[in-house]
Amino acid sequence: EALCTLFEYSEEKKDNFISRFSKKAERELQEGDSKEMSLELFFEHKEQEFQLKKSCVFSLKNGELSVSDTILHRAFAELDSGERVFWEASELIERIFSTSLQQFCLFRGESELDVISKANAFGELLKTLSDIASFDDFRKYVDELSITAGKRLRGEERKCKKNSKEIGKIHSSKDKAKAELRDLNEEISSTQRNRDALESLYNKLKDKQDVFQMLDELEKQRKETIETQKRLQASITSINPNICLLDDLWILKGFNPIFEDFRKKTDHWNSEKRLARDKAKIREEAKEEAMKEAKESVLSILTPDESALENLIKAERCEVCGRDAKKGTEAYQYMCERLMELKRALEGREKEPAISKQLFCSKHIEEINGIYNSLTGETQRELNINMDHVDKQMKKLLVERKELEQVTKTLQDIEQNIKNLLIRNNINEPVQDVLNKRELLFDAFGQANRLEGKLEQLYKQKNDIIAKMEDYDKNLSSLTKDDPNVEFLRKVHEILSDIRRAFEEGRETNANELIARLEKKSNEYLLKLSAHDFYGFIKLVHNKKSTGGDEVKAELRERDGGIYKYPNEAQKTSESLAILFAIAELRQKKNDDIYPLIFDAPTSSFSSGRESNFYEIVNNFKKQCLILTKDLLTVGGNPDLERIEKLTCKVLRIQKKPNFTPGDLATLESEIKVIRA
Repeated sequence: EALCTLFEYSEEKKDNFISRFSKKAERELQEGDSKEMSLELFFEHKEQEFQLKKSCVFSLKNGELSVSDTILHRAFAELDSGERVFWEASELIERIFSTSLQQFCLFRGESELDVISKANAFGELLKTLSDIASFDDFRKYVDELSITAGKRLRGEERKCKKNSKEIGKIHSSKDKAKAELRDLNEEISSTQRNRDALESLYNKLKDKQDVFQMLDELEKQRKETIETQKRLQASITSINPNICLLDDLWILKGFNPIFEDFRKKTDHWNSEKRLARDKAKIREEAKEEAMKEAKESVLSILTPDESALENLIKAERCEVCGRDAKKGTEAYQYMCERLMELKRALEGREKEPAISKQLFCSKHIEEINGIYNSLTGETQRELNINMDHVDKQMKKLLVERKELEQVTKTLQDIEQNIKNLLIRNNINEPVQDVLNKRELLFDAFGQANRLEGKLEQLYKQKNDIIAKMEDYDKNLSSLTKDDPNVEFLRKVHEILSDIRRAFEEGRETNANELIARLEKKSNEYLLKLSAHDFYGFIKLVHNKKSTGGDEVKAELRERDGGIYKYPNEAQKTSESLAILFAIAELRQKKNDDIYPLIFDAPTSSFSSGRESNFYEIVNNFKKQCLILTKDLLTVGGNPDLERIEKLTCKVLRIQKKPNFTPGDLATLESEIKVIRA
């Protein structure tokens, strides 16, 4: 890209040029500073040194980077005296390394190797490697002579007094026929161009028919799989088990044993409460009975009780009758004796058990029983139905989740197959654009056929007009046969027409001979590149364009002559490289100037065997070849010394310095190490 930028001398967008420069250099600019940045190439040509330079000024103002509007493109030549002479860059480039020549020398990746199919490329090649340019010049000169002779012939015919009226009518008819022929030729040229374009499009696309079909099937599968995926996702997301857990009482799933325990606990504590109530009732009845007996009989020894008597004695007063009972009185003595009697009675009686704290003071048992009753019967039946539904829903969810997982994997496989199919066929367009081209294929075929039919009609009309003009010429010849001047000029005109046809045939012969030599040499290189592998052979088909130019189509064929319809990337790359090597060799024999071949990653689709064949061929070239590649590195990123030792050329390694920060281009610095001098 840097070389192409340097060689480009037509007006270009400033951004395209500036984007080649270093982020590190930009970052190093200080506020208010300016700096010239340039791309430079130093080279030798015919033992003379040259420098080609393209530059502009970068400035940093207010924290923003700006560049000058002027891009300088300069060239310098170093004279033997040491003096540097200024050249116009465009003039130097076109003189030493013309644009037409660059297309056969500079190749980025494998996609640019098929240079022979580029527009006008073969016409430029013919001019370089054959003598057709001379034939074209001679033919042009003869055409001019023929036109002049035709005008002189017509002038002499008009001067003929005899049969002047008939001659005038014939000339008038002939002029009209010429105008019709001129319009017809223009229509034929236009139709031919359109037909050629459609046929070229069809030929380009028809080799991809299987790709289109496979891609169409894969795309249909992809869309169907996406629909299935969406349906499953919608079905799965329509049920959220976390929400259903409470909202739809899914939490009760599996609670039947708990309901049973709940029922047993409820029944147990209901029974306990009834039993406690029965015991309490018996005690109350016994108290009531004792109270009744006390009222009906003398005061019980237990009344008042021991504590009450002790308090009465201490107070020296009887609370029963309400009288004072001072110490020493009969009443006081009576209370003391009563106390002693009570103590003796108590010692002989069984003590009453302590009254336990009342159980079941609250109404929780009734509430719990009410809850149980509300969750049984009809409600429990509905819950049981819902719980069966939970099983079905969960089973459905599990099945659909597994199915979604498989569908997602299938979709990934289909998308990967589509990607691999596009990569294998070197297609860098969206799938839909590729499928649209399939429709173009059939449309182009139909339109090309229709235009072919139209061309047949136009050529028939042309032949009819030419036949008419020949009849006019015969009639003119018969009317002017007695005029020696007319006969002489007619003879001259016919001879010039024959000479023109001879030059046309010579041009075709010369072109076909060159194509034959190029084809033979290409197959020699193809054999070397594809040793121990399928290679077939290359067939170069020469086509004359309706516009008068030349084009050649390269076909890889099998040994039986049939076209090899589905070559892989390595085979197509081998075919293109073989033709390029053949062009380089033939051009070197034809011209004294030896131009370089510059490749950037030309063998990425090659196996190690084909790579070795490629480097062996290049290694034996008697010309400069510059190859940017990773082929000479091991998997670990170290130089493959075993392969390098087999080469006799210089090997340099360009690599980034270790202080590089991923994602930050401003930290990128390159260093060059000589691996083999």
